[in-house]
Amino acid sequence: MPRLCSITLGLAMLCAACGDKSSPTTPSSSPPPPNATVRAVVLSSTPTSASTFQLAARADLSDNTSRDVTTLAKWDTSNPALASISAAGVLTVLGSGQIEVRATYETMTGTLGLLVSAPPRPDIFSISGVAIETPPVSKVLSGVVVKITAGADAGLSTTTDAGGLYRFSEIKPGPVTIEATHDGFLLWRITNMMVDRDRQIQIVLFPVPPKNASGVDATARCSDASWSWATTRADVCAANGGMAYAVCPGPLCELTATAR
Repeated sequence: MPRLCSITLGLAMLCAACGDKSSPTTPSSSPPPPNATVRAVVLSSTPTSASTFQLAARADLSDNTSRDVTTLAKWDTSNPALASISAAGVLTVLGSGQIEVRATYETMTGTLGLLVSAPPRPDIFSISGVAIETPPVSKVLSGVVVKITAGADAGLSTTTDAGGLYRFSEIKPGPVTIEATHDGFLLWRITNMMVDRDRQIQIVLFPVPPKNASGVDATARCSDASWSWATTRADVCAANGGMAYAVCPGPLCELTATAR
């Protein structure tokens, strides 16, 4: 049974105890003599970063010589989900747990048991939500472009799906500014929102107010989703169920209780 060596990434511990360091001669990279056979393959490891190790394979031969077969051996690990290894013996740790590394040269296989620990990931959070048109319509909006315009992840963008959903899966902590745009709607923006946990943010978009025949912008949206060009409280949406919201800026803006 291979001896188990515990490696804690970040401490740069050499897993020297996992291989037999004694050797009758200095390992050679030259081809073995024609009559020499491989008696054993011995593995060792050296940390090269917080998440990678250089594995080495030494073949001990029947004529009491040895040679380095690191690049000649076939490498694999018992659990690729925890660690992967290249053809040159570079081990990359992906998770935490116990694995066995194997190197096969000619007919012999050497093994090395390792207890690996992946370096801690920095705090990351998600931002998700749904984009809708403001009442009185209140329908979900697909195709809304949601973009982080300030913060550690400035430049990231996504688009709402058919259900109006959007999601940023890996956002670094700190303040961010998010903008949302969609044809026919006013710009939506939230500034200096602190990302210190997973957040769900609903995006509420206001349609661009239409103009009348004289080129004047509507002043209010009525509760039945029609538009009004009234300039006084007494006249606004009087026959349309009342005012849903006032258009800002505009003559009725102070009448709305909905902040935009």
